[in-house]
Amino acid sequence: SLPKRIESYFLNVQDGSCLWAADPPKPISDIVESILGAVHVDSNFAVSLAAATQILSPVLRVVDNATKENGVGILRRMMKHPKKSLQEMAGELFDINTCVESRFTASSRALYHILHKGHWRHPANDESCHVSCVTLLGTPIVAVADESLAISKNRASALIFHAIDRNPDMKERINRLRSNVERGIASAACDEV
Repeated sequence: SLPKRIESYFLNVQDGSCLWAADPPKPISDIVESILGAVHVDSNFAVSLAAATQILSPVLRVVDNATKENGVGILRRMMKHPKKSLQEMAGELFDINTCVESRFTASSRALYHILHKGHWRHPANDESCHVSCVTLLGTPIVAVADESLAISKNRASALIFHAIDRNPDMKERINRLRSNVERGIASAACDEV
């Protein structure tokens, strides 16, 4: 529902999530665009710039705080889409499948917990959540739920990417596995991970 999506969007921006983690509902985007366009047409550039800065201040604050605390490197990571980062790191090793949570619950036997709003829980027969399940060569690794299909995919990708990126040994193993798979040695490669 629209109120749930607005609340989810507000919480994502407020908690300082990366820019890709916020999926604004279309009506909010349309309203912001209309207001900024009307101010620009009705006023001069300085006034429209001030209006845009005011409306976009929550997002700008996240970017500003991240760069002050961690330098420009964190900004690059915030701006880079997690699905692209994961693909660049691992090629085609990982796949992301998404469905409504009730369907995931009915079909899933391998995963007993999903991550939803920062907490692990059992899957439920929820029609309002989407679950994105990340698999490594067909083996389920992690599942993430959110009311937004895009956010569930993005968070699942980010979770896997950051887990690998922060562990040099795992990163090296993924690189070897990717190399083996790309050379066609998929069956032997599965034993490496």
